[in-house]
Amino acid sequence: MTINNMDQYIKSLWDWAFLDKCFKYGIRVTDIDGCIERKHNLLFLETKLPKVKIPYGQQRLFTNLAMYHHVIIIWGEKNIPEKVKLMGVELFGRGKIIKPCNIEDIQYNIKKWFEWADKNPFCDRYEYIGKDI
Repeated sequence: MTINNMDQYIKSLWDWAFLDKCFKYGIRVTDIDGCIERKHNLLFLETKLPKVKIPYGQQRLFTNLAMYHHVIIIWGEKNIPEKVKLMGVELFGRGKIIKPCNIEDIQYNIKKWFEWADKNPFCDRYEYIGKDI
């Protein structure tokens, strides 16, 4: 996603704190930094600053997502990746880490995912239920 208007983008961000009272056990809403869909296959992208640990709840979310889809977690300063974790049993396994890494490593793995997703429609493996919004 290219952000064409940063001010508009920032204005549109929601503060989900109003939902905190909806959950027990300290559960909070999380965000995902990017998502790509190809033939009902999903690739979730998450970015973290260097050495930032993924919160426990978000780790569980990514592990669950990777059971049926794929997750790529990238650590580094903005557009300067240092480490990447690839998750998704069908393509990347349970959690392959590439360290050090660069933009080309990330591009390579996302192209690899896209080529795989293009040849393996998710709806052929599971009944697709839903209608366009």
